Amino acid sequence: MDARTATSTARFSLMSPRRQPTSNMSDSSLASGPSGANRPVSTSIDGDDWTPDSTPYVEGYDVAPDTVPAMVGVGVPAVVAVVPTRNPGPWLETMLASLAAQEYANLTTLVIDAGSVVDVAARVAEVLPNAFVKRVREPSFAVAANDALGTIEGASFYLFCHDDVELRPGAVQALVEEAFRSNAGIVGAKLVDWDHDDHLRSVGGSIDKFGFSWPIAEPDELDQAQHDAVREAFVVSSATMLVRADLFADLGGFSTDIDGWGEELDLCWRAKIAGGRTVVMPAAVVRHRERSELADPTGRSQHVALRHQARIMLVCYSPLQLVRIGPQALILAILDMIGALLRGRVATARDVGSAIVWNVAHLPTTLRIRGRVKRSRRIRDHEIRRMQVKGSVRVVSFLRQRAAAERSLASTLAAAARGRPAEGEGDGDGYWPVAAFVASAVVLFVGSRTLIGSGVPAVREFVPLGEPSQLLAEWWSGWRTPGVGSASGAPTINVLAAVLSWLTFGSTGLVRTALILAPLPWGAWASWRLLRGCASPQARAAALVTYLVNPLPYNAIAEGRWQALVVYGAAPALLGRIARAGEWAPFDRANPSPGSVQRQIVGLGLVVAFATTFAPVTVFVTIVMCVLIAAVLGALTRTGRPGRAVLVTGGALTFSAVLHLPWTLALLGSSNRWSVLAGADPGRRTPLSLRDAVLFDTGPHGGWVSLGLMVVAAVALLISARERFRWSALAAALIVSSLAAVVAAGRLAPSIALPAPEVLLAPAAVGIVLAAALGVEAFRLDVVGGAFGARQVLSLLAAVAVAVSSLPLIVDFVGGRWLAPVSDIDVALRPIGKAGGVENSRTLWIGDADALSVQGWPLADGMKFALTDGVAPTVSSLFPPEAGDAEHEMRTALRDAMEGRSGRLGAELSRFGVRYVVVAQRLAPLPYGRTTFPIDAALDDHLNEQFDLARIEVAPGIEVYENLAFLPVRSTFTAAAGQAGEGSTDAADPEVDRSAVEAWDGTGRPPVRYEGDVPADRRILVLSAIDGGWTMTVDGDEVESSRAFGWAASYPTGSGGDAELTYSTPALQVVLHLLQFVVLGSIPWVRRRRVSEFRTRRSRSHQPPSLEHPDGDIPEGADPDALTRAGDTT
Repeated sequence: MDARTATSTARFSLMSPRRQPTSNMSDSSLASGPSGANRPVSTSIDGDDWTPDSTPYVEGYDVAPDTVPAMVGVGVPAVVAVVPTRNPGPWLETMLASLAAQEYANLTTLVIDAGSVVDVAARVAEVLPNAFVKRVREPSFAVAANDALGTIEGASFYLFCHDDVELRPGAVQALVEEAFRSNAGIVGAKLVDWDHDDHLRSVGGSIDKFGFSWPIAEPDELDQAQHDAVREAFVVSSATMLVRADLFADLGGFSTDIDGWGEELDLCWRAKIAGGRTVVMPAAVVRHRERSELADPTGRSQHVALRHQARIMLVCYSPLQLVRIGPQALILAILDMIGALLRGRVATARDVGSAIVWNVAHLPTTLRIRGRVKRSRRIRDHEIRRMQVKGSVRVVSFLRQRAAAERSLASTLAAAARGRPAEGEGDGDGYWPVAAFVASAVVLFVGSRTLIGSGVPAVREFVPLGEPSQLLAEWWSGWRTPGVGSASGAPTINVLAAVLSWLTFGSTGLVRTALILAPLPWGAWASWRLLRGCASPQARAAALVTYLVNPLPYNAIAEGRWQALVVYGAAPALLGRIARAGEWAPFDRANPSPGSVQRQIVGLGLVVAFATTFAPVTVFVTIVMCVLIAAVLGALTRTGRPGRAVLVTGGALTFSAVLHLPWTLALLGSSNRWSVLAGADPGRRTPLSLRDAVLFDTGPHGGWVSLGLMVVAAVALLISARERFRWSALAAALIVSSLAAVVAAGRLAPSIALPAPEVLLAPAAVGIVLAAALGVEAFRLDVVGGAFGARQVLSLLAAVAVAVSSLPLIVDFVGGRWLAPVSDIDVALRPIGKAGGVENSRTLWIGDADALSVQGWPLADGMKFALTDGVAPTVSSLFPPEAGDAEHEMRTALRDAMEGRSGRLGAELSRFGVRYVVVAQRLAPLPYGRTTFPIDAALDDHLNEQFDLARIEVAPGIEVYENLAFLPVRSTFTAAAGQAGEGSTDAADPEVDRSAVEAWDGTGRPPVRYEGDVPADRRILVLSAIDGGWTMTVDGDEVESSRAFGWAASYPTGSGGDAELTYSTPALQVVLHLLQFVVLGSIPWVRRRRVSEFRTRRSRSHQPPSLEHPDGDIPEGADPDALTRAGDTT
């Protein structure tokens, strides 16, 4: 055949003869409202011999095939059926066939292919050869529909249709007749279900003053002709919508900035503003499948609907009405957020908040659109308000749901007595989410109220954050401050703490408290969501209760175990995501669906990345849980996909490692990677016994009553069946493996250090959470309704066990601080921290490996030492780099003192800039830190015998020494002193004239830049590890460095002047940070929700299409804007 094409700039004209309208076909009768005023009648409309009532009405317009069409010739109004499509399923042919079967005489079809993977022209040609096909790039319904403007000339009406509808015979004729009869600008059809055509999908609807939809017919309402009268509606569905062409052009088509939801509401509302009517013609019956990728709301997120609804309201109201209704809408949104939180629907609350933020961010665009709407306004708002429903649709819907829940209570109880769940029971709201939220709020906020108000004490890992600017500079530059400094990747916690501190306007204390306590509510939320869509609200509430009752997190708070607290909070999320990845029942029916492998990898990777920011040991916990889940369920069932779970877990760990660049590379290449990853060094404390592990008795919380948690896990294993038994067995495996790890830690200590007991017991705790939920579900499905027996007794025993286990929690949370110490070492050292020159000095920490607040490096016999700037450690010192030459020399000096071979330890330590020595043998000063962690007795005695260490009384139970031979970290000295110091230790000798040494307290941006004046003819001594990245300039001239003490650096001052010491960030460090930013920026794109193109293609009955253009790109050489007759292809 001959190809017939026309570009979009050359319009295709509907060739109909022009006739003069008669007197009874006036302009006003053809144009509803002002959009048609003073406009000529479309040239395609013939008024000589046709009126809307010229055709007899036949119900359903099911005309027999041999009946002579009522509308013949070319004198009827021209209608262009516009069908936007993208990757259509097999229903496209059905839809086109229904258009071909229409008896309307002047109907033209335009199919707009919005970037399908495979061109649809051939499929269209098979069914409707005379149809036109146009291909556009933008995968948008609004953009594709608007492309009808200017494509075909002379149309009187546009009939917009989704690609998944089927028009009954006579539907187009009925719509056009009603447009004339009702003088309407927009006419909608009656939509029925595709598979059950006696069930209604839509017959139009109204809205409230806030823009929320109120359908005339409920979805799936039985069609009994109750809605068969023609009526005016505020909005009709775009699945089949007849729009007058001139009105559509005046309005500028659909709004393209809200594509995804609300296009039809926005168009209908703006049409009413312009004076157009919107009616529903029920005689035009259309079957609707609701499977269109481009136009149907299936799979769309709620936040899109909320933000577009708000945008439509902001655009369509006049300023006076907006001032009145806008504050009401904002108050309703806030109440909606609070109500969602009370019902445990965090995602709903987040959607409402994001809708507000989105509309504020897009306010300039909204104001421009308001200007266009204002120019077309012909109808006042008070007239439009009469067409809207009164009150609030969301409030009425909520009350109706509550009433329905009350009415179904009796049927629910009856169903439970018969041993099966009530119809519709599962993930509904009910009052369980409210009870769960209230219980969590009471436990977490009331129990932590003192910590929230006065701050978390600096105990063990609960260190102060530090100065935000210094943390950020250390992270970006890669110059680590722990020890004497080294070039290495800094932990991600640095940048996170810095950014959050800036976002809270420098409230580092608030940020620190939030970061420390956040894992507890995070874990509670994850426990509630663990079985979302898989179990009843009662089972999910049981999971939440057992999570909160376990004494493990409260012991972690009391003992200062930040890493254990984070692992405990992350464990439910890890378990749930790995289970969903493996698609084992019941997680294979989780709601919402976890999505593709790519999406699951990113989701689990974000959880792992966040947890490893504070607790690198999360990596091992994730691996262990994945192995146990795959092994146990793989042995018990043939269903599921264990390989997929392993793939997702491995991908998530890799994704997390990339997010932590360059720290990941620095950590894997360091010699102390095990102590940092495991979060432990061999200590001197007695290992935890098996009895204490079973009771979770790792601190002041817990005891024999906590044995009830183990009873819950055992009962779940005994009473469950089928898939519930398999997961109960997994819960038992998690518990047993945790207890075995605790026993192994006791056997291997002190030669090998395993993570803290609270970390090792986290999998056991999440196993109990899972077992409790499955026990309740087993009681509902396997026990209730059966004959009374042992399983009923065991179920009652488990309920009593949980109640007894919760008694200590009820007592402990009254204090408001979970028995954490009232004071800490940081408070005790605060007076000496105010002394002058502290910033230009370091503090040496010595103590048991399990007592110090910083990781440090091993010393001897279960002790370790650490070196920090100033007198307070920061989050950067939680994960120190490997020990360098200076740290090894310091270890040698400390061991010499411990063996009594040195009486002037202060002089030895002065080479490292040490001003204070803190010996920590308690977690907190007396009377708060009652547990002692004694150091080696010989070291304790010899420290008191040093001539140049003076003991300072700061607080009972804390030993602090001041170094009388202290040298500043950055100082200037005479050449003689410098010559004595280069390459030797003579500069630290007490006989050196220390009056010639002056501190150089340079200002700038620590720890990467210092600047200040220096005198002439001296040397600058910098007691930091020498590195090629450091440069010194004096009076603008760069000076060469020389080694001091074999590892430090000294610089000549020459004639003196302004000096600047700067560290240059290595190029590799910058590249790794850029890679980190690229990965972070790609997360929203990778996690986007969309209808799968491959799933759509698999659903077709045709031969599988070629993947030559998998991204939907238009082939090279093809005109993307070409309008082609479908039949003109071979």
